[in-house]
Amino acid sequence: MVLNQSKIDNLSNLIAQGYDITKEELFSSSRVAHIAEARQVFCYCLRQKFQLSFPAIGAILNRDHTTVMHACNKISQDVLVNKIMQDLIEQCFGLESKVFTSIDLEPAPITNNKEINDTDIISYVKDKHKKEIIEYEKSLSELKEQKEESINKINQDYKTRLERLKENKLNQENDYQEVINNLKQGKYLLAENYLSPKNNLMGKYNLENKIKIFLPKYDEDAELLNFPIKFNNEYINSILNILNERDRDVIINRYGFFDNEFQTLDKLSENIGVSRERVRQILLSCLNRIYYHNSGGARQVIEIFANKVIDNNLILLDEIVDVFFEYNVEDKKELMKFFLVLTSIVKWIKKFEFNGFIYLINYENENFIFDSIDKIKKIIEKLYENMPDLVEDKWLYIYNNLKMYEFFQDHPSFLEDKFIRSCYDNYLFESELVIRKNNDLSKYKIDDNKQVNKITKGVPNEYEIFFK
Repeated sequence: MVLNQSKIDNLSNLIAQGYDITKEELFSSSRVAHIAEARQVFCYCLRQKFQLSFPAIGAILNRDHTTVMHACNKISQDVLVNKIMQDLIEQCFGLESKVFTSIDLEPAPITNNKEINDTDIISYVKDKHKKEIIEYEKSLSELKEQKEESINKINQDYKTRLERLKENKLNQENDYQEVINNLKQGKYLLAENYLSPKNNLMGKYNLENKIKIFLPKYDEDAELLNFPIKFNNEYINSILNILNERDRDVIINRYGFFDNEFQTLDKLSENIGVSRERVRQILLSCLNRIYYHNSGGARQVIEIFANKVIDNNLILLDEIVDVFFEYNVEDKKELMKFFLVLTSIVKWIKKFEFNGFIYLINYENENFIFDSIDKIKKIIEKLYENMPDLVEDKWLYIYNNLKMYEFFQDHPSFLEDKFIRSCYDNYLFESELVIRKNNDLSKYKIDDNKQVNKITKGVPNEYEIFFK
């Protein structure tokens, strides 16, 4: 038979109205229960009333013919026990004048030529109940299997983590014992973060005076270099070549090597797509790898440098780099910057600027250093005030006479001429302006120099002195 669009529209409107949905929802892909059921009833009515093929109905609803077949079979069963569905389908089949005008065929019985009786209904309900029980038991079985599989996986993960923790604990105990033995023998500590102010190990083992250096472990087979080393771009390249491309770029851009502008942590974080904290970790990891492999003699430089600070309390940056490197004058700034970056992994080293000179000191001895500066300046003041008028070279007179004082016999490292000259110049300056304050030590510390805060914002702490 020829079926025009108006007949389909009439039927779809009636079913949509019966299920209180829109026509658009009826033809949509929605899987909401009552919309799906309305769509199935529509398929059933098209099949029973107009005897359309499954593919034809599927084309109307944009569905596969198997979906239509399933819908028709489902509704032919559900209609037996669903009174509301019966009334709606009877309404669709019965209103000839309003819905199915110009239809020659008689409507097919809604029961598919079967009479509805109590036996059919009871049988249908029992079959449906059996199917539901089978589905339930199947789902329950699958759930139990999933639970058992999850429990096995959790148990396996737990055992793996437990074994790893036991192994780590054993390694830590072995390392810990090695550290204690080394410290008791007065050896330097060459393992980072085993002992810190946060625990009581130092007091427990009476190790306060034994702790000297906090450094990462290093490769015993690393190549050793002879000093002094020729410093240039090739030397820095040879050190950075042990890093991968990303880490190499992070080091270069952070510290501005090879005349590059230094970049802030935020900028680096944005460039490589990681957090600021991850950038910090990368920087520390890179420096530790350079030390571990003794790249460019890094291990030797750090250990000799650290020992000199321990022995002398303070050292002048200009002089210490001369111990390790040969360099051209134009490369000195780059060299000093590189040296400060490299030695930044020695956690307890601190720098301060005194009358234009950069000094490096043991962080724990900081107060001792600044107290000593005041003591030295008092001795200079005494010598200066009692100096004979006939002395022409006042500085040389004072320097020669300082050697006789008991303080310098106990602390010869303070007799370094540039350091004494700084104290001398500073004393004269303060005396002339009458602004000497014996207890004001903060002015000697670069960290307290507020006038450079804006200029040095974002500059790596390792060499902020180069950006004043």
